[in-house]
Amino acid sequence: MTDPHLRRATPGDAPAIIDLHLAALRAVGADAGPGPWDDDLNNIRQHYLEPGGEFLVLESESQIIGMGAP
Repeated sequence: MTDPHLRRATPGDAPAIIDLHLAALRAVGADAGPGPWDDDLNNIRQHYLEPGGEFLVLESESQIIGMGAP
């Protein structure tokens, strides 16, 4: 597979997704810490995939470097 590559998120990606999300918030001074506002990221399948949506991650060298829900 060519790096970087885009793929559908899996439940096992949740810790890396949450880490990336919190790092981005910290970078702009908006980190309120973990809370219920992050519940969707703790259960991507329920909040995005099961209702018919998507949640994609950009992966490079086995690390998630980007994410989004179109």
